[in-house]
Amino acid sequence: MIAAVVPVKNEGTSLAKVLETLSCSNVDIIIPVLNGCSDESMAITKKNYKKK
Repeated sequence: MIAAVVPVKNEGTSLAKVLETLSCSNVDIIIPVLNGCSDESMAITKKNYKKK
């Protein structure tokens, strides 16, 4: 099993692309870890994060 842990802190400008790229790769699970975000990172994660 391959897991990708994605640390996120105010990454709103690039987060959607990162999650999309990872979801198209051979990663079995993507674990976004939001840490003190004050931008729209949470909403972007919820919108773009797809469980396999």
